[in-house]
Amino acid sequence: MSRKPAPKELLAKNLGDGESSNVSFQRTAEGIRACHYNSRRLLNETQQLIDAGLFASARFLFTSAKEELAKAYILVDICRLDVKMHKDAFGKLCGAFYSHISKHAYLAILNYTYLDEFDDVKRAWEAEVNEWWPSEPESEVPDLPHDTCFGREMPLYCDFVDQDQRWSVPENTDTFFFGPVHNSPPLDNPTAKLKELLLVWDETLILNARLPEVLKELHAVFRGHYINEKKSWTNLEKLYGRVSIELEQLGIMDQAHFEVSPLVKWPLYHLVRQG
Repeated sequence: MSRKPAPKELLAKNLGDGESSNVSFQRTAEGIRACHYNSRRLLNETQQLIDAGLFASARFLFTSAKEELAKAYILVDICRLDVKMHKDAFGKLCGAFYSHISKHAYLAILNYTYLDEFDDVKRAWEAEVNEWWPSEPESEVPDLPHDTCFGREMPLYCDFVDQDQRWSVPENTDTFFFGPVHNSPPLDNPTAKLKELLLVWDETLILNARLPEVLKELHAVFRGHYINEKKSWTNLEKLYGRVSIELEQLGIMDQAHFEVSPLVKWPLYHLVRQG
């Protein structure tokens, strides 16, 4: 019996399967723009649900909006790899594109601050992908599942909660996650935070018609440097500095815009396990 190809296999094939060609950079850029567009669409619809008082459904849609933007970061990570040398990492990244937990971790980690050493990144990643947090002995804090359970499953599906010995039913009256929706300052408002991330992509990359060339230059510099525990942020700054100089010389993007772009982040491909 024939086996249907897994989505990650098809994604790998359609991104060039390791061929660093202009076609693959063009397609990857199109994918980044598509994910960005869909994230904004889902965020706009999240706000419509919030305004209508449909908070449970809004929580689910908001989680989906975050995951769509996380896909853009994963696609950028693929461009940093020498895929022919690191086919395993490439395959895992294509798998991460479809993993709720990996997408959650990508968006969370890449918006941490003060991660100067790769070991700091690794500890943060392991915390963000941990699927179960058992309570401490004599603690009043219950066992906790992964954040994706709160963002994807509980707002949408009925289930029996073993610890509480009751049925969990999504309630649109639960405003806890979004807070006092119309009065929250931006730093406390999750939808405002995501909107700000989308705006940064707009200003530096999405509106740049030469995005495929940006990805190509990123690849040219990073392909010879696999980022793992041996690297620090100081090492990365030097690599990103080379990319920014090349982009400015080519007239694609000035160094100031590149330095604040979503491209200047820790590569996470070495940490991805689900794939």
